[in-house]
Amino acid sequence: MYNYQIFRNLDGRTGSCYMEVLPGPYKERCWNDDSLFFDEDADGFGIVETIICHHVPSYDHYANTAIDSHTCWDIIRDLEKLIGVLASDASLSDLQRLPVFQRHAYFFTDVENNRPALLKMVTELVAWLRDVLNYYRSITILGM
Repeated sequence: MYNYQIFRNLDGRTGSCYMEVLPGPYKERCWNDDSLFFDEDADGFGIVETIICHHVPSYDHYANTAIDSHTCWDIIRDLEKLIGVLASDASLSDLQRLPVFQRHAYFFTDVENNRPALLKMVTELVAWLRDVLNYYRSITILGM
């Protein structure tokens, strides 16, 4: 099973290979207390990143990318569609046909465990994004 998990603050993180999602604009520093962190070695953020790339063509995994609230809502809508499919009884072949999984075959190595874990992670991310957008006009993804 892959580590489809969101980390907050320093809780449970080991090493330094994490993607950081920061509420609001870049604060000239990384490892912010109010950020979410995704393990770079896990496949979870890669799946979310596929949706982000669809809406933010200038997105760069290795740079800081600001995303305005309008675009964030578009991303949220796509993440909610993914939640719906993951929560449904969609078959393995139905999941494999989704564009979001085209480059993430690792998900299918243990789909019975990965599916609920990814569902939990994406649901948590959507709730956080909705909350953040009540207070900020953007998020910033701090790349590797």
